[in-house]
Amino acid sequence: MNFLSPAFLIGLPLVAVPLVIHLLSRRQQKKISWGAMRFLMQAVTRKRRLWRLTDILLLLLRTAAFLFFIFALARPLLPATWLGSSVPREVIVVLDQSMSMSRKIDGNSLFELQLQKAHALLDDLKGSDTIRLLLAGESPEWLTPDSLPASAGTIRKLHAQINELKPTLGAADIIACVREAADLEAPKDKSARVIVVITDGQRFGWRLEERPLWAAVQTRIKQAAIPTSVGVHLVGGEEPAANLCVNKIEALRAFGAVNQALTFTASVQNHSPKPSAPTLLNWHVDGKASGASTVPELAPDASTTVSIHHQFDAPGTFEVTCQLESHDELAADNSGNLLVEIFERLPVLLVEDPVSAEPLENDAPFVLAALGASKSDPRREWRSVFDPAVIDSSAIVSTDLARFRCVLIANVRTLNAAAVEKLEAYVQNGGGVWLALGAQTDESVFNDNLYRGGLGLAPMKITTPVGDPNDREKFFTARAASDTHPATVLLADFQRLDLDRARIYRRHQFDAFSGKDVSILLQAQGGEPVAIERKLGRGRVIVQGVPLGVSWSTLPLCQAYVAMLHEWFWYLSEPSLPKRNLAVGEAIVEPAAKENSPAELIAPDGREIELAASPSSRGAQFRYGGTRLPGPYFLSSATGNASQTAKFYVQRNAQESDLSHFTDRDREHFAGVKEFSLNGDWSEVGAAGKAQAPKHPLEGFLLVALACVLLGEIALAGWTTHRRNLRVQPVSMEA
Repeated sequence: MNFLSPAFLIGLPLVAVPLVIHLLSRRQQKKISWGAMRFLMQAVTRKRRLWRLTDILLLLLRTAAFLFFIFALARPLLPATWLGSSVPREVIVVLDQSMSMSRKIDGNSLFELQLQKAHALLDDLKGSDTIRLLLAGESPEWLTPDSLPASAGTIRKLHAQINELKPTLGAADIIACVREAADLEAPKDKSARVIVVITDGQRFGWRLEERPLWAAVQTRIKQAAIPTSVGVHLVGGEEPAANLCVNKIEALRAFGAVNQALTFTASVQNHSPKPSAPTLLNWHVDGKASGASTVPELAPDASTTVSIHHQFDAPGTFEVTCQLESHDELAADNSGNLLVEIFERLPVLLVEDPVSAEPLENDAPFVLAALGASKSDPRREWRSVFDPAVIDSSAIVSTDLARFRCVLIANVRTLNAAAVEKLEAYVQNGGGVWLALGAQTDESVFNDNLYRGGLGLAPMKITTPVGDPNDREKFFTARAASDTHPATVLLADFQRLDLDRARIYRRHQFDAFSGKDVSILLQAQGGEPVAIERKLGRGRVIVQGVPLGVSWSTLPLCQAYVAMLHEWFWYLSEPSLPKRNLAVGEAIVEPAAKENSPAELIAPDGREIELAASPSSRGAQFRYGGTRLPGPYFLSSATGNASQTAKFYVQRNAQESDLSHFTDRDREHFAGVKEFSLNGDWSEVGAAGKAQAPKHPLEGFLLVALACVLLGEIALAGWTTHRRNLRVQPVSMEA
């Protein structure tokens, strides 16, 4: 037996005080015989035995009073099992909500089998247990944030709650859920924590290759304040599953212009152990059929891509979907979704200080022509989505840059400090700036005002230009530095474009040692950068060492010139365009009419979330960062007397379609981790032998017993005193 305050046990010798007093009261006394006394002794002889018993009982009660008082002060601890109760546990049930749980076997989904096990576990809980439910998705989410007592009413409510759950399109980070549960503060009234994970045995989500993560989880479990164990219970069979899936739909960009064809590419993969049969992939745009693609036979784990072209005849947001005609055990990944934003006009700003009154000696006429308009003929119908406005550099300070998606600064003389500061703020807030250098660019002014030691707009310093624009026999050629960068993927296609035919006679050089986090878009044949790019804040900056006119190169005379302008305008405008396709955890952002205006967001699981517009550098906007579930989100808000709904789509993780089960090596790993058990009996986890029974303090019982003893002693002492003080009946003596 343990004691919380063992120092008070020093008073145990006081227990002998009643015994000492009792013994002293019985010390021998001198007896004097008196003849008349024999008559009195006869009267009390029959009561002497009763008095002796009451004296012994009083001695025991007084001794017990001292003993209970001292033990109550020392606060003894008694194991709960000595009192006939079971070991109280905190049971945490982890339910797998991942897409793989929607797989069907013999007509039943694995998710339904999981719920059956969860119901059985709830019914097996003991009255001394408490229960929590944790949902395993892309990130852990508590269904019951607080630990609830396993009462009959609580169990009924939990049965109803889990019956409402559905599998999602997301993955399940199981090991993160185990760590979340193990990191909880240990309850004071529990002796063990049992973490029960019910899942389908899909290998993905356990991150078994991340040994440091597993070591951290094991250490946390070992160092827990109460014994903690993890029981993993699998549903479904271990047979390899047949699964042909659509990993994702991709496009060069998820936005475009009216009457401009976009190419959409679907990635299809066979996760089956056997080759897949040829099938069709049907395409739809906003539910209307748009075409079909043939998916060839695929070997196990092989993948392929199929594409389709589509032209949109109106602005707005469109949903492009594709659906496999094949049927397999996991139907949820047989389709793909992509939202596309189509624009009719995008305003851009062109800043130029004309070199000459002759139009062909300036850059703006070539840019305007490439965008389908002529500066000299403003009445000409626009053919490009980009709607340019032309100003000189002195007007930047007085221009509202927020109205434009990007700003092209073409061969300006200089920019004053106010204009540079305004451009930097514009880029920080998501705008795009394109600096095209030329004959009017002064290197020292550029480096002092725009580079500013790496803190300005320009990502690198420039040095003395190289080449002679009057010597047409010597020239440089340029090529795209990457065929995967979104700004140069088209320019790298020499079969479709003629960038390699452009001749550069003179160009500004970049100091290669002056920049960091810089991407090269165009480079000369020797590898020297011709155009560079970097991200600044939320926006982007491109610096080009060649002007956009014909004074230093023949670039405007090539077909690639038009493609380069359009692609780079799109690339620079992208940060300021609405982002409809998101990754899990990426925030939903939508402009609002005014601050504190209300909106309602509907999540993929049907939850309705109330939002209020908050201020930002780009005006009032709605923002929501809890995109835990893949699938469609609908944001409804009011603008004046009208309401509008914006749609967003959170893309699923393609790895969730890999239904590979635990390998023999994985099972050996679980067997080697003593804190984990695979398919064990959850009623035995945390039982005796693995967790010590709690020790309850008994001072409350002892104080109650002390009160009862004192009351009994007072009553018995009073009764004894009363009986002994009774008057003896008069005795008459007759001769």
